[in-house]
Amino acid sequence: MKKLCLFGLPLVMMALVLMACPDAAEDDGNDISINWESESGGTLSIANNTQKDMVLFLGQPSDASNLIGGVRAGAAKNFDISDDLDDFDAGGLLILRGMSRDEYEANSAGLSRAKIEYSAYAVYGPRKTWHREINPDYTGDFGYKVSNLGPYGLELRKDGPNGEAIAYLPALTNNYQLYAKTSTELTLCPVYVYYSRSTGNIRTLKPASVSEMITIVPRPDDTSNTFWFPPDGLTDFESRFQPSACITVTNQVPNQAVRFTLEGNKVLSSQEGYDVIGTDEQLTFELESTKTGEKQNIVITLFAGSLHIPVRFIGETDDPIIKNGYDYAVSINYKGSGELSDPASYAAIIIEGARQDIADEFVSP
Repeated sequence: MKKLCLFGLPLVMMALVLMACPDAAEDDGNDISINWESESGGTLSIANNTQKDMVLFLGQPSDASNLIGGVRAGAAKNFDISDDLDDFDAGGLLILRGMSRDEYEANSAGLSRAKIEYSAYAVYGPRKTWHREINPDYTGDFGYKVSNLGPYGLELRKDGPNGEAIAYLPALTNNYQLYAKTSTELTLCPVYVYYSRSTGNIRTLKPASVSEMITIVPRPDDTSNTFWFPPDGLTDFESRFQPSACITVTNQVPNQAVRFTLEGNKVLSSQEGYDVIGTDEQLTFELESTKTGEKQNIVITLFAGSLHIPVRFIGETDDPIIKNGYDYAVSINYKGSGELSDPASYAAIIIEGARQDIADEFVSP
């Protein structure tokens, strides 16, 4: 994955070319180069919204061999991780960790001492694109510690089960240090995550009650408190955390990106990190319901939200009943005739699949 700008030039010309390539791989002084270039064909996209260069690792950065490259401050980059994972073709879930470039260089001789400010998960595979963002609100000099008592990976989300991702902790992680930009309180919602072997998608277990959430106040590093999830231990875990419905949406409308919404105005973000589905693209979304099911007003929007296509089961006119724990597939199509501005020219069909079986499919690093 390391790249140089040009080869076969005289030494003087080579020096000039390298000076002209500020995004090329750079030596950090410890015989390890950081690649800052976006990589062609990369399936993992990282947007660095902070004001500092960030260095990223697969798993814990205990040594530099796990380094996959860096992302400049305020920039985005595609990572080709196909040569970093032996089972890339099979697909799976990976752990991402990140630190500032200054932190990396200051601790290059012993990375276990470095301050890790970014933690997330991603899914990999030959046809899996995944987008993540490094949010400056969850980096900084104020901290708190979190322990994950659960048997699954834990994603902490802000303010509720559909909030933005704050951090990811593997199962049975103790006293993991997290950071915040300020001392403003944060409400942490625990969402448990595991990878489905059969579908290649992420399954989520979301809290049935707001009592599973914790509001914390970040403090300077040396006074951080530890918060435990689930807050009341593992008693009745299966009733307290319910599997959400998993809805895979395929856009087959030529030359039109679409959005997956509730009621036509609440745009949902996919597990992959995108809220727009391109032509011939397939993304997966989460919906909360109940075990017996509830009607959901699911609407596909086109033409910048001006055209609304209701999602329906074949032959039905009512909103579909969505049940927790089930797989669903939605396809949006242009029927081949009719005005493009007429909702009747499109069909958004939903099909109910099997109920998820955690015991058979559980994979969570």
